Amino acid sequence: MRRSAIEPRTAFYDGRPYAMLVEPLQAGLHRRLAEMIEPGSTVIDACCGPGALPLHLAGKCKRVTGVDLSPRQIKHAEQRRRRGDLQNVFFLAADVTELRRWADGAFDVATIVLGLHEMPAAKRVPTLRELARVSRCVMAVDYTVPLPRNLPGLMTRMVEVAAGLRHFAAFRNYLRQGGLGALFVEAGLSVAHREHLAGKVLTLYRSS
Repeated sequence: MRRSAIEPRTAFYDGRPYAMLVEPLQAGLHRRLAEMIEPGSTVIDACCGPGALPLHLAGKCKRVTGVDLSPRQIKHAEQRRRRGDLQNVFFLAADVTELRRWADGAFDVATIVLGLHEMPAAKRVPTLRELARVSRCVMAVDYTVPLPRNLPGLMTRMVEVAAGLRHFAAFRNYLRQGGLGALFVEAGLSVAHREHLAGKVLTLYRSS
């Protein structure tokens, strides 16, 4: 990966704040994904944040690589990896639309949890296509479209507003774009499994 291809992007909540405030809310998602991944698999986790999912998978998978555009997220993830002395987990600051260092099918599984709604619209489909290129199966979790009109749905909108204007604009664009279902179709991915999570606020898609 050429450093010039990386556009460092850091939010005020990246690193320790994200790990303390957001990751506990995602623990159930990580457990569900772990249940669906075969023991001994090789996994690449896109938009890995401070590394919770790769660290969770370390005891089950042969090798787990976390990729994120934010250097602060990767720095915190790497600190946690070193504290746990995990030799089969790796972290890299990189653009997930340009994973040229890996050959086609280099991983058994590619995951991305709540990352697509945060990124610019033009990067969503290229991200899914690149994850599909380097893996045999893509597992994505993101907001259900349309969001349910219930308390979890209202709380989701409030959280997205609190994350900042740029973040909220990307979130609204993701909803208008049609969510994971529309993105999978545009990326040319077929759906082998779909399920709602977290009071139907989130949907998990797995490609065939």
